[in-house]
Amino acid sequence: MQFKTWGTRTPRCLLSALSIACLSLVSLNSFAATDGTLGATSEGTAIISIIKEDAVLITDLDDLFLGTNGVLNANKTDADAVCVFSSTGSYNISITSVNGSFVLQSDTTTSDIAYSLDWITDTSFPVTYNQTIPDLIGDSASTNCSGTTNAIFQVTVTPEEFNAAEPGTYQDTLTLLVQPE
Repeated sequence: MQFKTWGTRTPRCLLSALSIACLSLVSLNSFAATDGTLGATSEGTAIISIIKEDAVLITDLDDLFLGTNGVLNANKTDADAVCVFSSTGSYNISITSVNGSFVLQSDTTTSDIAYSLDWITDTSFPVTYNQTIPDLIGDSASTNCSGTTNAIFQVTVTPEEFNAAEPGTYQDTLTLLVQPE
């Protein structure tokens, strides 16, 4: 039998489950209902509990296509509007790429095309690779932002980067990691 290893981090769901189990064992008496006594009236008690955990969800992600061009005379930009839900109302985000930095790579050339990335809410935040942008506001009422969006990620390629590259198809895949605060 193989067990999945988690490295040095313990998954949040495992920690939550262990916390609930320990809490149940330690405070078993504090969660006990009491029965009433026999008499003209009888009164008992029951405690009602619920645990709300931190939760986040990013949805409405789409792929970006910057088009087909032979040369660029101005910045080429594309963006995607997304929904970020946070049960706490706030979140942070960090963004990484399969290419190890914000570059578009080609399987058929030796060129790379660097690009910049911005995370836009009420303010535009330039994204630094794998660096957290804190104190962002998410939708705390609806996991799908009631059918709207509340953030945008935007990619920009400059003419200098694009025009210096060899002809080819260039791609990257982003990972957007959202965490509650």
